Amino acid sequence: MPPNAHPADAPAQRGSPTTPIPHTATAHPAATAAAHARAPAGPAQRAAAAVNPPGEPEAPTGLWPVLAFTFTNSIGSSLVTSGIYFIAKSVYRLDAVENSMLGLVFGLLYIPAALLVGPLIQRLTGGPAGGPSRTTPRAVLAWLMALMAVSVALPVGVGAARQAGVGLPGGWWPLAVTMAAYSVLSGMLWPLVESYLSGGRRGRDLRRATGLFNVTWSAAVALAFFGLSAVIEARPLSTLLLLAGVHALSPAMLAGFGRAPARHVHDQAHAVPELSKDLLALARVLLPAAFMVMAALSPRLPTVMEDRLGFGAGAAVALAGSWMLARVVTFVLMERWQGWHGKWWVLGVGLGLLVAGFCAVMLGPEIGAKGGWTGRAVVIGGLISFGVSVGMIYCAALYYAMEVGSAEVHAGGTHEMLIGIGYLLGPASSLFAYALFQFGVISERAQVFAMVGVVALLLLAAVGIAVRQIVHRHAQRE
Repeated sequence: MPPNAHPADAPAQRGSPTTPIPHTATAHPAATAAAHARAPAGPAQRAAAAVNPPGEPEAPTGLWPVLAFTFTNSIGSSLVTSGIYFIAKSVYRLDAVENSMLGLVFGLLYIPAALLVGPLIQRLTGGPAGGPSRTTPRAVLAWLMALMAVSVALPVGVGAARQAGVGLPGGWWPLAVTMAAYSVLSGMLWPLVESYLSGGRRGRDLRRATGLFNVTWSAAVALAFFGLSAVIEARPLSTLLLLAGVHALSPAMLAGFGRAPARHVHDQAHAVPELSKDLLALARVLLPAAFMVMAALSPRLPTVMEDRLGFGAGAAVALAGSWMLARVVTFVLMERWQGWHGKWWVLGVGLGLLVAGFCAVMLGPEIGAKGGWTGRAVVIGGLISFGVSVGMIYCAALYYAMEVGSAEVHAGGTHEMLIGIGYLLGPASSLFAYALFQFGVISERAQVFAMVGVVALLLLAAVGIAVRQIVHRHAQRE
C-alpha cells in the first residue's frame, strides 16, 4: 500500500488452482503475493528464481513471520502513499495540485523498481547460474528497511537542521525526495516479501496464506491511517519519525525468514470455463482503473475534507480513511461468502460503485452550504462506496486469475505496467484539469468537473478495451 497499491488478496475457492495476478503497485503494493505463484515473468518469481534453481520444493518460510513483517511495513506504505498528502498539507501547506505532483512522482518511479528487483537480486546473490554471491535476499530486505528508515526521516532531519541554522533551501523538496526514494524502495520490497509468502506453498496452503496476507496488509493500512488522525494536528512530522523507527527495527523480524525464498510450486492444469476467461479479461482492466481512481482521489482528499467540508485535520484523516475500512470489510465478506464466483454482476456493481464513489467524493462538496452536513454525508458515502468497489474488483481479479491459469494471463510485468499507468493517470488527470485552467480554457471552479470528466472517459476506455479483448478472443475461437 502497500502504495503501491498492488493483488493477492482473497483466497480462491477450494480446489481452484493458483495462478498469477497483477502486482498492485501500492494501495497496497504488496498485492500480488500468492498470485505470482505461476507468473514466470513477475518480480516475485524473478526474485525467487534468482536464488533457487529448479529442483525439489524447499520448505517455505513460516507464515506468521511473513505476516508480522507485512503488517509492520504496511503501516509505512499507508502513511507514505496516502497519509503523506495530509502531512504535506499540514506542514508544507500543499494544495491539491502540488499533492498531485507528489503522486505523479510515486507512480513514475515505483514500476521500474518493481521490474528491476529480480535482476538485482540475481546479480547480488549469484542466481541459478552459480555466479559469485554477494548477499542473500534476506539481507537485501534488511538493507531496504534501513534505507526506508533514512528516507522517511529526511523531512524531520531537514526541518531540525533549518531550525539549527543550517542554510538548507526551503520548500517541500524533502517530502518529494522522500516520496521518490520510498517509491523505489517499496517497488523492490514487496515483490521480495511476496516471494517469501508464496514460495514453497501450493493449493489450500497458498490460498490460506494469500487470504491472511490480504487481511493483514489492508488492516494495517487502515490502522495506520486512523493512527495518523490522532497526531496530525499536534505533531504531523512525528509520524514520519515514528515510521522511521518502525523500519529501523524491522530487520529483527527477519529472524524467522529463510536466507532465500523457497522455490515456487504449481498446481496441475485444469479445464477452464469460458466465462471465467471473459470475467478475467474485464477484471484485469478494471483493476488498474480502480488504482487510477485511487491515485486521483488521494492527493485531493486533504483539500476536499479540510478546505471544502470544514473538518479539522484529525477528523479529516479519520474520515478519509473510511474507504480503507470498507475495503477490509469487503475482503472479509467475499472470503466468507463465495457465491459471487462466476457472476458478471460482481464486476458490474464494482464498476458502478467505483464511478459513483469517485463522483460523490469529487462533487459532494458542491452540494449544500460549505461545511454543511449534506455535502459531508455525500462525500463520506462516496468514500465507503469507493472502498467497497476496490475490494470487489480486487477480489474478483485475484480469483479469476487463479481460476484461469497462467496460460491465459500475461506476465507479471504487464500487470505492473498497467497498474503503474493507473497510478500515473490518476494524478495526471488532476494536473490536466489544472493546466486547462491555467491556459484559460476553463474556470477555476470547473477544474473538479473537468477532472471527473477525464477520469470517466478513461474508465470508459478501460471497459472498452476489456470488451474488445473478449470479442476478439471469441472471434478467434470461431
